[in-house]
Amino acid sequence: MECGDDGLAATLDSFCDRWGWGIRTLMQDANQFSKKLGLTAGIYYEQEQYVSDALKQTANAAIGDPSKTAEQLHKTSWGDIAADNPFNVDFDPTSAESLESRDRMLQTADKLGQDVQSVPDRMKHPFDDRDEVTTEFHEPKGSHGKGSEGK
Repeated sequence: MECGDDGLAATLDSFCDRWGWGIRTLMQDANQFSKKLGLTAGIYYEQEQYVSDALKQTANAAIGDPSKTAEQLHKTSWGDIAADNPFNVDFDPTSAESLESRDRMLQTADKLGQDVQSVPDRMKHPFDDRDEVTTEFHEPKGSHGKGSEGK
């Protein structure tokens, strides 16, 4: 660089050299800052995903499909989780789904009634085939089961 005087040129050259090193240091600091900021953003994103997945699992456990895995829930949107709950059921009693559900419930209740009635005989014959066991009910005789002489 040419200046009017050798001393002025040396001073200007020294200033420009120091200025360049200062800019270089600022650029390195800026690069370090951006790397740390990028890492912080990545960590923030991971924490946000972790919390979101934990809340999805909690919401799904309360009102959703219990058969879904954590990985399936991660891929499921919040809208789908909100839509998949027992409050979004078909309340039309004449729809095919409601009638099928009613039939299944009645069959289950009938089976439960049969199981309850067969308990005494199953206790008497624990190793017999369940289908061959029949239930017999006996009325008590008199007071406390003593027959007619207890009256």
